[in-house]
Amino acid sequence: MKILVLQIEDRDDPLLNKFMKSNEMICKQNDMEYIFLKKSLKPVPPYWAKVYEIHRLMNEKKDIDYILWVDSDAFFVNFTKERLLNFLNKYKDYSFIGTPDIPPWTEKFNAGVFVIKNDQIGKAMVDKWVTYYHKNVWNYNPETQKWKTDATWAGVEYEQGSFSTHILEDPNFSKKIILIPYYYLNNHNCGDHQDETLLVHLAGAYKKDQNNVNICSKKLLNDVSNSSNEGFANYGNIILLVDKEGYPKALKVLLYTIIIIFVIILIMLIFKFTPSITTKISKTKLSKITLKHSLKK
Repeated sequence: MKILVLQIEDRDDPLLNKFMKSNEMICKQNDMEYIFLKKSLKPVPPYWAKVYEIHRLMNEKKDIDYILWVDSDAFFVNFTKERLLNFLNKYKDYSFIGTPDIPPWTEKFNAGVFVIKNDQIGKAMVDKWVTYYHKNVWNYNPETQKWKTDATWAGVEYEQGSFSTHILEDPNFSKKIILIPYYYLNNHNCGDHQDETLLVHLAGAYKKDQNNVNICSKKLLNDVSNSSNEGFANYGNIILLVDKEGYPKALKVLLYTIIIIFVIILIMLIFKFTPSITTKISKTKLSKITLKHSLKK
């Protein structure tokens, strides 16, 4: 079974970078394709970028069985390839696996993390979904490089609201869509429902809760470190790639570089002063020989 994980993010945020790096490493360790983009190849708002890129990848990568969309503030927890495969096999009769919104929000669907099967129904679903993007209600400011709309947040003009309104209710697709409890794919913390949770999604205020973030950061550190020779050293919102002994790789590289430079300087100094030292020794020896010869006379 071939699985592709897709993430898109143009912000350079240390916390989001940490989450995405963890996802990338887990994909590499488990033979899953990982694609990261800063933005869609289509000139669309970031909310719609996922829909357009999924649409493109489903047509370009016909050998992929499933595409797993993961927001930049979401990440795998307690991950094993077996857990994911068991999850997908459990819902193999569906072309789309999603969840309702995260409490306290009450939307029918959360677009932060979902799975779509690259089959005929899945493709038709995304074909339809992209048609609900209306560029006339969105404005792009080239100076700020931001998109704006007067439409209701997460409403029908956003990818999440349009899916809830149009795709979920479409009789051509509704029987092939399953919405499972939110904590399977969009859990808001790293403590509850851990036996069921595949991904945590720290949406909105949840990633501003420092206690929640710290707990999840420790969870990430343990999960990734236990599954490979590499992991994360966590210092607040700063992340460093570490080796299996737990030393930050950047620090080790710096240390080795300093040692090499020191050795080179030492060798250069030796070569620089060796001739003068040799000359002094030779002159001293010659003086002693001359003195001895004079005394004999």
